[in-house]
Amino acid sequence: MILAQVQRSLGTSPDILYLSAVLGRMKNQPSDIILALLQEAIDNHFKNHRGMSFGATYLAALNPDFLLLIVNECLIYAPNQPSPTEGLGHNMPGVVKQALLVLETITRACPALLAALILSARLKFIMGDIKGSAASLQHVLDNIDSTSSEAHLLMAQIQLYQGNFKQAQQSLEVGLSYNFEVREQPTYHLVRARVMKKQGQYQEAINTLKACLNMTNTRPTSE
Repeated sequence: MILAQVQRSLGTSPDILYLSAVLGRMKNQPSDIILALLQEAIDNHFKNHRGMSFGATYLAALNPDFLLLIVNECLIYAPNQPSPTEGLGHNMPGVVKQALLVLETITRACPALLAALILSARLKFIMGDIKGSAASLQHVLDNIDSTSSEAHLLMAQIQLYQGNFKQAQQSLEVGLSYNFEVREQPTYHLVRARVMKKQGQYQEAINTLKACLNMTNTRPTSE
């Protein structure tokens, strides 16, 4: 109610639209309503700096951190990996496709912003652009941050999808060596279990999944 009153007073502010989308998700509103709010937030945000020349004022108006919040919210409604039977970006919500364009705008303005580069690679992957995703990650690892555990974990997902199981295992190990906290991510255990399954290590795969479930069940929940 309060958020609705604020929105009426401020109009279609991108910040309020984003918060409305987050609140809608927490209230289990239909995804099409939430995605429409995110789409409107993106459209209205870019209206605020349309026609501005590049510089400090433009970067402040662009507000990459806010745009990354919107992109992360969009990713909640995207699959975790591409469909092997669908074409590039087929059946993907329009706002998810636009999120990739948003990330391209961010990375043009801030070419070394690690979070945007990894999100861009992730979106390319789930949209089926496997080659583009791998190339983006390789650029990150070669030129931006070779110790990024997130980049290594996503690279492992791509290599697993391509059937390169040994390389996927190596990427997992490298990512873990740089950041032991990667073991707290369910994706790490899922990829590791799938690699073990493909290599015929069925009991090890089961044990990995059980450990992941135990970790999830014992993790404290926020009230």
